[in-house]
Amino acid sequence: MKKNSAVWILCMFLVLPALPVQAGSDPQQTLIMGRSVRPVSLDPALARDRESSQISSHIFETLVRVEDNGTGLEPGLAQSWAVTPEKGSWIFFLRPGVFFHDGTEFDAEAAAFSLARLTDPNHPYFLEDSALEAGIRKNIQRINVLDRLTLLLEFHDPSDSVLSDLAHPGTAMVSPGAVEKHGPDFGSSPVGTGPFRHVHGLDRGEVILEKNPSFWGPAPILDRVVYRFFPDNMDRFLAFKNQDIHVLDGIEPTDMPRLTRLADIRLFTRPGMSTSFLVMNVDRPPLDNILVRRSISRSINKEGLVKYLYQGHGVPASGLLPPSMEGFRQDLEGNGYDPAGARELLMEAGLPGSFKANLWVMDSARPYLPRPVEAARLIKAGLAESGIQVQIMAMDWVSFVQGIVEGRHDLALLGWSPQTGDPVHFLDSNLGPDNTTPGRATNVTFWQSPVMGRLLDQARASLDSGERTQLLYAMQELISQEIPLIPLAHPNLVVAAHGNVTGIIVQPNGILRLHSAAIKPVGE
Repeated sequence: MKKNSAVWILCMFLVLPALPVQAGSDPQQTLIMGRSVRPVSLDPALARDRESSQISSHIFETLVRVEDNGTGLEPGLAQSWAVTPEKGSWIFFLRPGVFFHDGTEFDAEAAAFSLARLTDPNHPYFLEDSALEAGIRKNIQRINVLDRLTLLLEFHDPSDSVLSDLAHPGTAMVSPGAVEKHGPDFGSSPVGTGPFRHVHGLDRGEVILEKNPSFWGPAPILDRVVYRFFPDNMDRFLAFKNQDIHVLDGIEPTDMPRLTRLADIRLFTRPGMSTSFLVMNVDRPPLDNILVRRSISRSINKEGLVKYLYQGHGVPASGLLPPSMEGFRQDLEGNGYDPAGARELLMEAGLPGSFKANLWVMDSARPYLPRPVEAARLIKAGLAESGIQVQIMAMDWVSFVQGIVEGRHDLALLGWSPQTGDPVHFLDSNLGPDNTTPGRATNVTFWQSPVMGRLLDQARASLDSGERTQLLYAMQELISQEIPLIPLAHPNLVVAAHGNVTGIIVQPNGILRLHSAAIKPVGE
């Protein structure tokens, strides 16, 4: 198997060990997860948010997957692959004996169907509003079924980055029969090949998954996984304290002292791979003026904001890429906190008085932003000092996501945890010029920089790690000059679990893998 150090980013991991028993008994192995917000869609190709991916990643699988235990990529539903003599062609040899949850067989036709619905406008179930990055979609030139278990893919750019692309959850394999049966409702009735299958969605206020008895790999220990949603942080904390849920992440820093006082609780914290940031919609005047964007940047006291919001569990961000990712830069010359300079920039921009803008924010905690509404208030106060009047528009997560992908915001508080460890994916998703189509945008700044596009293309194609790193540096330098968004913080990854929970794998991007999780019986 060919591995390129520029592509195989170190995948840090955390496993929750066996601990003394605390939670109540259940004859079945049922793990209850406490989440802050509901998913947007369980169709992996439409999962624009981490809440959706947290759940869909157990239902679906990709051809290539990120390893559990830390060094890179490994076979998924493709058990091996090879590069053909013809430039740009890769052959994928699919795993035999794999079945979708509806009992249909996974084969090369199903794989071709899954990828074509993302890339081929002539496909009967083409997803025009797919959230998958344009760079991944456009790189697949042709899909050929060679035989029942052999798939040939031709790429415009045949570099090793295609393996990272195919590990992206958005490229997961879906049941053709289920897509045909449910059509646009597939995201509410998802059918994949993963270790857990979907039982029901949000019609009862929770999502329930159950063990896939026909899973091709080691059978999960858990019988069921239940996702319950608590928009209010305190409600979620109390549910955890009362043992109504087993696992808690996206923890508010102020809750951590209370968590440490609970019996038989383990609290895990380490640097993550996410970044919180303030988005500026450059399609909406006066945010199309770079002087105004620089003024906003100089109006934000990152150090004070991070100290107050994260309370030692995060660090101020200089660039967009987090410290644990290839290409991280901490030496960028930013637009530091300078209210007087911010007012001068507004004068230079022809706005000597003040202007008004809306600031969109979700009303529930996110792992990268534990108190979003309070963060919005702090930013509003800083902007007011510079003469910028902000109206905070707090809303539920689904409405928030729908609005910003359509471009209805001026400013928005957001964040990102990468789907893979590839920094090009991180930058392309958030600032790639091809990802700005209203209604399906992942780049919700709507900044369309040809220079950024060229640098992304070069980095994706590069096989030289030194060259690739320099390209990543150059992109972050460009972002710091043009300021379509303002990186705010790199938060730590924090997870709490009751003492009888074991085997959960916490990926650095915040995804909790449950295929080896278990609940120890009382007294064991």
